[in-house]
Amino acid sequence: MGFAIARFLFAGKESYLFHHRNTAELSNKYKRKIFLSYANSVNHIVFTEFIKDYLVNELHVTASRVFVLPHPLILPEEKEPYNSNMENYLSDWDMRMMNG
Repeated sequence: MGFAIARFLFAGKESYLFHHRNTAELSNKYKRKIFLSYANSVNHIVFTEFIKDYLVNELHVTASRVFVLPHPLILPEEKEPYNSNMENYLSDWDMRMMNG
């Protein structure tokens, strides 16, 4: 949300946003509307393919503006979520890591 205001300070410059778990907050209709007002004006760096898929397929962010930089803490066999709800997937993953 802070970026929505800060982007006016950097008008005309190429900007990159890092997305981790904050895309789950876009279920809030106000945050979603603000995000969509600048979504195709900036580049997005995400840590997993399923976050890219969410941005491109659900929020209609231009695919060429979304880059996947694999997160170093997600093991290769766990790159794809088994649950479509990102918040549940990440909290389940946290629990599996704590329980070994």
